[in-house]
Amino acid sequence: MKRNDLRLAVILLIVSCDWLFAAQADTIETAHGPLKITPIKHASLMLEFQGKAIHIDPWSQGDYSGLPKADVIIVTDIHGDHMDPAKINEVKKPGTVIVAPAAVAKTVTEATVLNNGESKTIEGITIEAVPMYNLTRGTSQGKLFHDKGRGNGYVLTLGGKRIYISGDTECISE
Repeated sequence: MKRNDLRLAVILLIVSCDWLFAAQADTIETAHGPLKITPIKHASLMLEFQGKAIHIDPWSQGDYSGLPKADVIIVTDIHGDHMDPAKINEVKKPGTVIVAPAAVAKTVTEATVLNNGESKTIEGITIEAVPMYNLTRGTSQGKLFHDKGRGNGYVLTLGGKRIYISGDTECISE
């Protein structure tokens, strides 16, 4: 098998087994107990820390069966694979706090808005909003998937660990 054929075979295997990888959680020890990270689908994941469930970019294409309802929901951008109102309503419970950029809050009106550069402590979690955007990828020349200033990446501080989340955007200088 040629090298390029082997690469393609590995890529196809990974894509076809997406369901397998989504169920595997990882745990990181922090100064204040374990942080469990459960990837769900694409940019969607769930963090569990000190009895709290934090859902990031809940999306209807992910499997949420058996997962706890959200204490906090964090949304990065307006696209359906980040902002899915039906899935947000499904994973939230009374008292759930939703954190999102202003563009998301136009649709998810109960969201607490954080703009780039702002931070807030919610449910004991420090959440910093940072820039997230694409530099080169888009639907056509000059059109980016994620425009600068519209969405948020986030840095969450949990038990002394800083977790960087930026949806599915590119590496940027910030």
